[in-house]
Amino acid sequence: MLSGMLRTIRQVLSREITLGHAYHYTMMRLLPNKGQYNDDFNWHLYPKLYKEELKGIERAHTLVVKTEDFRYVDGQIQQVKSSAPPLHPNHQFLYEVVLGLRPESVLEVGCGGGDHLHNLHAFNPSIELHGIDRSEGQLDTLRERHPDLSATVGVVDLTDSNATLPLVDLTYSHAVLMHISETHGRFDSALRNVLRSAKRHVVMIDNWTEHDFLAHIQKSVAADPNWAGATISFATFRGAPELTALILSKDKVPYPELLDYESLLQGKELRTH
Repeated sequence: MLSGMLRTIRQVLSREITLGHAYHYTMMRLLPNKGQYNDDFNWHLYPKLYKEELKGIERAHTLVVKTEDFRYVDGQIQQVKSSAPPLHPNHQFLYEVVLGLRPESVLEVGCGGGDHLHNLHAFNPSIELHGIDRSEGQLDTLRERHPDLSATVGVVDLTDSNATLPLVDLTYSHAVLMHISETHGRFDSALRNVLRSAKRHVVMIDNWTEHDFLAHIQKSVAADPNWAGATISFATFRGAPELTALILSKDKVPYPELLDYESLLQGKELRTH
């Protein structure tokens, strides 16, 4: 507890996070997390923390793309205006993988403030956009940040086995499923919903130590005849081999097959919750 508090203080002093982020993070750790089934966050309180997280990231990175600052050319995102803060590497990597698969429609699970949906539209306006989040508070943030976003969004609990999701070419998530616990099969329910929503591809960028994503996806694929013959691959961001994406695809993709989970763990310890 003490070490965590000291780490948070250091992050505030180094401007890595905002003071508001530190406050809401501390409150979420102190308040009871009833009904959350061991998830990382109390989802009712999370929207306030999330807005502070965005403020912290915006100190060093561009979160909302302007077409005069960035462009997508030959499979890569290029920064046009040097005065613009760079994209976060995770975000740039996500966009390049998703755009490279050329989907006609996408669904973001855990769409939060809508920045990824906005940015994908900026790079390819022809993509049909969908987003879900489990919190109306998160979607309020999306509407504040992107009032003109042309996307269909709604509140959906991804861990609900009876959840209804739109059917799209490609479903993606960024740092979302890692926060869902395996208690009562909730993580597996979330994965099954992700697979049911995608006709061709699933793309994930996550903290691979939180679950054995490969084993769980293999289990879900084996139980879903719609994914028979699909391949699980992984991509690595150029110049940053520690940044990896998992791609489940029915099509041939230009990435190596993921045969061993160590390719994602890269020496880190696997833990579950």
